[in-house]
Amino acid sequence: MRSTPISAIVWSTGFTADISWIDLPVTDDAGKPAHYNGVSEVPGSYSIGFPWLSKRKSGVLFVIDEDARNITDAILREAHIP
Repeated sequence: MRSTPISAIVWSTGFTADISWIDLPVTDDAGKPAHYNGVSEVPGSYSIGFPWLSKRKSGVLFVIDEDARNITDAILREAHIP
């Protein structure tokens, strides 16, 4: 069996996800993901699928590709991949 180190997690949960079990400082006082356009202050932690992630339509499945591109770009920047 081959193993690969994990350096990023993209958490896709939907509208009413309970992420209280995550033992990292990735939520705000209301228990919602703390992020800027889906990118957490915790390196390697991202969120997608939440309403208003980057715009009003963020929580709609058929337009989630815009947020996914933002997160992918952030992952590539953190990994120093051009």
